[in-house]
Amino acid sequence: MKGLRMRALTKSSMHYRNCSLRSRVIPSSKIATGLVNALWMRTLARSGLTILEIGGFSRAHDTCRGRALFATRDRHLGIAPASVAEGDEICLLFGCPKPIVLRPVATGTMLRYKVVGECYLDNMMLGQALLGQLPEHLHGLLNPQSGRGGLDAGFIDIRTNTVIQEDPRIEPFLAGLVSKGLLTNPSVEELGRRDVGDILIRAGHPVKLFDLI
Repeated sequence: MKGLRMRALTKSSMHYRNCSLRSRVIPSSKIATGLVNALWMRTLARSGLTILEIGGFSRAHDTCRGRALFATRDRHLGIAPASVAEGDEICLLFGCPKPIVLRPVATGTMLRYKVVGECYLDNMMLGQALLGQLPEHLHGLLNPQSGRGGLDAGFIDIRTNTVIQEDPRIEPFLAGLVSKGLLTNPSVEELGRRDVGDILIRAGHPVKLFDLI
């Protein structure tokens, strides 16, 4: 990716005060301690859990393998590649369905960024950086088979136990762009035909251009 330039929403757009990681706290081997131990698996088998529930523990271990728990300076938690380090930054690169950890690297007089890898950032995996928080009665449904980062399943209304496909935050978000004179019609189609990065900058979102190495 030498010389690649990418626009991204920086972590400050996610309602955070500081975009640097505070610490790489726990190596992956300690996140899921014992899940690969045969004795522990036998204990699970005797616990009365179903095969499906035991399988969930196994998948959790597989997800954590080679990864580390980290904390941001404002005490949000996430999971990233085990090489994540203090001072790394989290952003949403346009076109990437998940947050990305970037590492600033000084190259001569320029500051460039090395891609560390994708990460999970608690309470920031369902578009909150751009669209804000979901209403309290809606929970995101993750689809592990999705090619778009697991977000195709939609949302569940816990008051009625019904599933909806449309994100209720999109309409007011687009209406806000129209009210600022940045769109003519509140439609995703029109936004897609425009320079999205420029519109977000003009709307006040902290979009930054990253030089990747």
